[in-house]
Amino acid sequence: MLLFDEEQYRKVLLRTFELNKDVNFKRISLVKCIASESSEKYVGCVHCKNDNDEEVIVNINNSAPKTMLYYPKKCDVEFIGEIPGLHFSYTGGCTWKNRHIYGFMRNSCRLLDIDINMKTVKEVDCSIDGSKLNSRTVMGHHYGGVMKNDTLVIPPRLAEDVLLIDLEHQTCKQVRHSAFRDNNYNGAVLHPNGKVYFTPMHGSAVAEFDLENLSVRMVGERISNSLFGGAVYIDGCIYSFSQNKGLYCIDPKRGCVELVLEKTEEGCQIFGSYGTVLHYNGKIYNIPGNSKYVYEYDPTKQNCKVVSTFNDGRFNTAKWAGGVLLENGNIYLTPAFGRFVCELHFDKKAIVSDDMRALIYSQYMKVL
Repeated sequence: MLLFDEEQYRKVLLRTFELNKDVNFKRISLVKCIASESSEKYVGCVHCKNDNDEEVIVNINNSAPKTMLYYPKKCDVEFIGEIPGLHFSYTGGCTWKNRHIYGFMRNSCRLLDIDINMKTVKEVDCSIDGSKLNSRTVMGHHYGGVMKNDTLVIPPRLAEDVLLIDLEHQTCKQVRHSAFRDNNYNGAVLHPNGKVYFTPMHGSAVAEFDLENLSVRMVGERISNSLFGGAVYIDGCIYSFSQNKGLYCIDPKRGCVELVLEKTEEGCQIFGSYGTVLHYNGKIYNIPGNSKYVYEYDPTKQNCKVVSTFNDGRFNTAKWAGGVLLENGNIYLTPAFGRFVCELHFDKKAIVSDDMRALIYSQYMKVL
């Protein structure tokens, strides 16, 4: 995985924003129906390339027995492998050597190992001590994560420890901290400053985790809303659309978390998001989960507007959970309870440099 420092990250984004400043949201496109009925399927996805240099989106099995691969250029899906009996088992994932994709455990005590070239899917034992884990159906003991230096960093949801999984040796170290006794998390963001930030569930505070010395620092006060990951902007702040209410800004330098906006320009309450994506045009978009709206936030103007309204009769169901920015500038949405593979389309194809292309295939652009 390529590592960018803060100044490199900022320079690459500034150049990209300038090249794509006239690219605008156009429409939401339901690319393909994957089921006739709603059922929990996938949560989070991984953006990668296979041995044929094809862009592939790997949708991480949450409760679905088969892994779903989506090919953006062909607008087509493929289902590989089969692991029966999954129940809210995995959320989010990462790419490692040899095009291996790993799904992060949520209820499971094993890693999900997906080989997109051999088209195999299996579960891997990492010697996690299950007796130390506290898990309830749906909620999960851990949730989401990131990869840094060949190590998975998986934040606690109902557990009291961070899971550090050495992918080279497929072993796990469980780092317990008193802060996790009453703080729960919905994901993680790898920041160019080298730290990992855990985004909170309702009633918890953001945590900063330092993989080098295994230290934990709480950032800001507890917030009353749930955040699922976020996007690092050029100011070094992490912006995150919430599940419950409003858009939040996590500022690592000032050590604070602020509710930036509660309503859009149209007066619509900002809610129902399961992920946040930074676009090449410099604007930030939400992943509509329990919401019927696609929001667009412009950090330079500090305003938010509704750019699309979607209605499939499932407003109170997690239609999509997580997503990624594609090379062409579209945003892919991961189907959870929703029935559709979906993309947010823009009016021009994005101009993407090699540096930016390297960035989008890194963990920095991950949203869940």
